[in-house]
Amino acid sequence: MADSDEAAETTQWRRAAKFYRRPLGVPWLIALVVIPLLLGAIGYGLSERTRSQVNGPTGALPTLAPPTSAGASPPAPTIPPISLAPVSITRNGKDITLRGDFPDEKAKRALLDAVIASVGSEANVIDNLGINPDINALDFSDAGPVFNAAASIPDFGLSVAGDTITLTGTAASMAQADAVLQAADDAWPNLNIDNQIEVSGPITPTGSPAPAPAPGGHGR
Repeated sequence: MADSDEAAETTQWRRAAKFYRRPLGVPWLIALVVIPLLLGAIGYGLSERTRSQVNGPTGALPTLAPPTSAGASPPAPTIPPISLAPVSITRNGKDITLRGDFPDEKAKRALLDAVIASVGSEANVIDNLGINPDINALDFSDAGPVFNAAASIPDFGLSVAGDTITLTGTAASMAQADAVLQAADDAWPNLNIDNQIEVSGPITPTGSPAPAPAPGGHGR
């Protein structure tokens, strides 16, 4: 009987020992308070970092180019003006004087050939042309018709400055002056032509009908 009582007490003690817990000390209480606070701070930091990554940086972003209105066309490119070296052709009776510079011998020869071909041996061509490879000069390779139309104008002149070609002289008729101007327009369509050619004879519009004969002018 005594053995059974001792066995029962041992069993009860073991059952009681199975559910036994030591009381929590002060360090454990501090840990219980501090750890949730740390976890909360870490979670807040992660949430703020995630929100920052999603939303992106705040504030105005740098602008690389000025804003343009919708549908506005881009600005037109700036085209530098044409600047040709000065060249002059001046005729005084049978003397034709050429002055100016050209970038090479080929360009210079184009002017000489055009002038000589238009006057032949009837005029004396005075060559005062030079070579300067650093300039832009007018192309006279298509200028033959201009000098042919002006061959009978004894004081014909042609000068070049910048983007303008100036024609001078005294034509015998309006048709002759118009022919020189038209030939210059065809040879240099992208340049300004300043026509100062005067007409010495009576100015009659091209294509106008002849005046009617006076009454009784048909003879007897």
